[in-house]
Amino acid sequence: MKTNILYNGDLPFPEDAVIFYPNFVFGAIDGVSGIYLPEEGPRMFDGRTGGQIASQAICNAAGTASSEERLEDILRDASATLREIIISCGLPLEHSELLPSAAFVLAKNDDSGITIMQGGDSLAVWELADGTVGGTPNKFFYCEKYLLDTIAELMEKHGENRQKMWQEFRPILAERRRATINTSRGGFAILNGQPEFERFWQKFEFKPREIKLLILFSDGLVPFKWTKDEKRLARRVINLYRKGEVRNMGLQKVLRTTRKIAEKNKSTSHVDKPEATAIAIEF
Repeated sequence: MKTNILYNGDLPFPEDAVIFYPNFVFGAIDGVSGIYLPEEGPRMFDGRTGGQIASQAICNAAGTASSEERLEDILRDASATLREIIISCGLPLEHSELLPSAAFVLAKNDDSGITIMQGGDSLAVWELADGTVGGTPNKFFYCEKYLLDTIAELMEKHGENRQKMWQEFRPILAERRRATINTSRGGFAILNGQPEFERFWQKFEFKPREIKLLILFSDGLVPFKWTKDEKRLARRVINLYRKGEVRNMGLQKVLRTTRKIAEKNKSTSHVDKPEATAIAIEF
């Protein structure tokens, strides 16, 4: 088994995480804090942001799990831990916009095969032994598209002033998070202490030796538009990864392509360089 791990980000509060326990569980986590204005900064919990707490809850649950434990139970344990923190801080569980949260994609490898669990916009792509490719559908796509289109409109309205954009955008984002996270309207799962996330997570199962290459990543690794169609996404990411391997770049090749595309859209974006976390496993 060969692995390639990537983390790239220069944010003051890094919230992505990689899970890597060889021959057991792998993952890419994207922590998300409650909504805040950039000049205010995120709410802190004993020196950590909400996104960091949520990412750590998943990492701890995976790190303390036995090899027999299912991914579903690992995620439930992480959610229960996060829920205790949220309640102890007096945050209302029904207000998704305030909660420490995380998008996630985890894979467990054992004698029965490979299981993948996914929620939010942390995604997986794979290449099977017969050469076919596939990936996890991005159920967050249309919600994210609405938000990104709104940001672009507000950036143009306010002359690329991100502070003014955020002041107008924050209530829009708050309403959208409440309405769509872990709800039938949104249709996607986010781990944030709400038990409802179990209704919307995605699960994929493969037989032993069925997968040849598996790549798990947070949203910052690829351009958002690529995630509309999981098969096209898989072809693009895997082709770039294979090209990168020639020069020992692997996942860096994917990220460099993404950064070049992002640079062209910088004037309408709410961030310069989002965090990007990924792990590739060749079986």
